[in-house]
Amino acid sequence: MNYLSPAFKNIIAVASLPMAIVDTEMRYLAVSEKWVSFYGLENKVLIGRSHYEIFPEIGDRWKKIHANCLAGKDQQCEKDRFQRADGTVMWLKWEVRH
Repeated sequence: MNYLSPAFKNIIAVASLPMAIVDTEMRYLAVSEKWVSFYGLENKVLIGRSHYEIFPEIGDRWKKIHANCLAGKDQQCEKDRFQRADGTVMWLKWEVRH
């Protein structure tokens, strides 16, 4: 797993937007407090765990977006429907960057 300095992790933690940093295997390296609260992950250990383990409902479309990002293609969307495993629907504005 890649290493991030404690100072950088702290900067991410207090970011004003929901934000997560993952390694090339989609394991969390750092997350913002807004990310945790936005997705209702307050009681979960995230660092070192796979994004797909935390969000098992993620389908092939998102896996392709992530793979493209890891290959160097940044992408964004102004309004995207995301249905959680519990049936809750969220409308997201998102950006993935390599």
